[in-house]
Amino acid sequence: MRLLHPGMVLAAKALLDHTPHPTDDQIRRGLVGNLCRCTGYAKIIEAVRAVSNSGTVAEPPVASASTDRNRLSDSAAVPELPS
Repeated sequence: MRLLHPGMVLAAKALLDHTPHPTDDQIRRGLVGNLCRCTGYAKIIEAVRAVSNSGTVAEPPVASASTDRNRLSDSAAVPELPS
């Protein structure tokens, strides 16, 4: 059993890498091992189908050699909490 969101995203990405336009049955089989107790699988299957129909899957940004991976970028800064 995997953690829901990361497991679903990774399983869906692997499925779409292997089968760019899967059927609903292939999507269900591709997500096996990811337990969803929140809402069921209908919306998740719809989301994977929507991504497969759009023809685009976002790739993660590639860090340059000069990027300090231990620091947040300015665009990802965490706001300070009020005192």
